[in-house]
Amino acid sequence: MKSTRWKKPRWLPTFLAMPVPEPAQQASRILSMQRNIILPARVVVMGIVCFYLFFAHRSFVESPNWQIVHETLQTYCIVYVALNIMAAA
Repeated sequence: MKSTRWKKPRWLPTFLAMPVPEPAQQASRILSMQRNIILPARVVVMGIVCFYLFFAHRSFVESPNWQIVHETLQTYCIVYVALNIMAAA
């Protein structure tokens, strides 16, 4: 005797459904994720990028075009870091 219970499990969607959190609780979770996970990850990535842009010495010959690109990236990096510091405060 085969069970028809597993052929069309109508109870499965309700069993696997997650309860919808309250809007205040959901906002609290989002802020917690931003503060505790995203912000430290951004700080690490920005630190690595700034290190390579400002302190790492390259072993290849730089062309004048690369120098212009490098200076532009340094400027944008400073602006990006300043905007992120203001947003985090």
